[in-house]
Amino acid sequence: MDEPTFSKRRKLARNKKKSWRGIDISATEEFLEDQRFQLRTTGLVAEKTDDQLFIVERTVKDKSAESVATRRKAKTELKCYSNLANSSRIQCPRKEYPVASNFESKAVHREVCSARATRRKPAPQKADTTTQQTATAQDLWGEEKKETADVEEHFMQVTKRTRVQTPKHVRRKASARPAVEVPHPGSSINPAYDDHQDLLLKAYVVEQKKDKAERKIFNALDARFPCVSEAPTQASWLAEMSGGLFDSEHPSKEEEEGDITKPISINPPVNREKKKTPSERKKAKAAKLLGQHMQQQKKVKGRENKVFSIIKIRSELARETREMKKNAVLKAEKQENKKYAPKKLGKFKVDEPEMELKLSSELVPNLRSVKPEGNLLEDRYRSMMLSLLLSLCVCSRKGICWKTATGLCR
Repeated sequence: MDEPTFSKRRKLARNKKKSWRGIDISATEEFLEDQRFQLRTTGLVAEKTDDQLFIVERTVKDKSAESVATRRKAKTELKCYSNLANSSRIQCPRKEYPVASNFESKAVHREVCSARATRRKPAPQKADTTTQQTATAQDLWGEEKKETADVEEHFMQVTKRTRVQTPKHVRRKASARPAVEVPHPGSSINPAYDDHQDLLLKAYVVEQKKDKAERKIFNALDARFPCVSEAPTQASWLAEMSGGLFDSEHPSKEEEEGDITKPISINPPVNREKKKTPSERKKAKAAKLLGQHMQQQKKVKGRENKVFSIIKIRSELARETREMKKNAVLKAEKQENKKYAPKKLGKFKVDEPEMELKLSSELVPNLRSVKPEGNLLEDRYRSMMLSLLLSLCVCSRKGICWKTATGLCR
């Protein structure tokens, strides 16, 4: 329906319906259409904050280095590339790769050439007083700081490859044993009485273990064989080997009587008068069935009486729990001691050295009369092997066999 056209001189009353048709509402419709478009896309602009509408550029580009011609070329694009642009509103189903312009390729080439020139002839750096002052305030024994981005960039320019990240177990110690073990306080020159007695007790326990190991070998080898006085002679060996070869051919009277009394058959003789009657067989069968029934009733009653053994079951569970906790503590101690024990990588193993101690009668009052115990070089060498810094080995020197000359030297 077309809108009615009225002359400019004609005046209509505003309270009538006919005057509504002549009002221009195009501006209102544009405003409402724009508002609906904003709601469909990103929201109303009037409700957004300044941070959402504007972007503050904090970096200043150095435009002095670029020439006017370069900036003019960067703004203009070749017309041949406009045909490759997507002019449709439908998105492309496959990924589009950007086409590098001639200016971009030249810029990349220029950056590569400048990087090579700086690598060949590094510019002399001036000594900065601020860095020297800050270097003195650094903690030398603190944690190592991570490498900065400048160091990584320099490493990439020189080597053209990334650094290999080392695994965490490279710096992990193979053994928890300390580099230098603290000696026992009882092994000092002037020890306390309790410390010295504790050291003597440990040495006594070690000697007991050695004596027990020697006794075990003796019981397994020497104790099983007789001594020289009880050893078998030639006559006893001959009598033992010839036993049963020269028995008497005619048996004695006692042996003949014993043979007569022996039964001929293993089974007892059958007597017809002792045979069971049918009634006796029925009674024996009924007694057998009654015994089986009583045995079954006894098992059922015992199973039912297990309900009253709850107190015993609780005590058994508590005992098992205590044993499990005790075994867990022992296992944890074993795992902790395993950290300090040397790992056996070959057929050799490091023996524990003898305890270096002085008896009560060997203690002296001054340093001048002290006699050293042990060897410091052997102690350090053994400590390095136990810490797995050196391979476990046994130093041995084979004897040299000299051959005698058979001929004369010319």
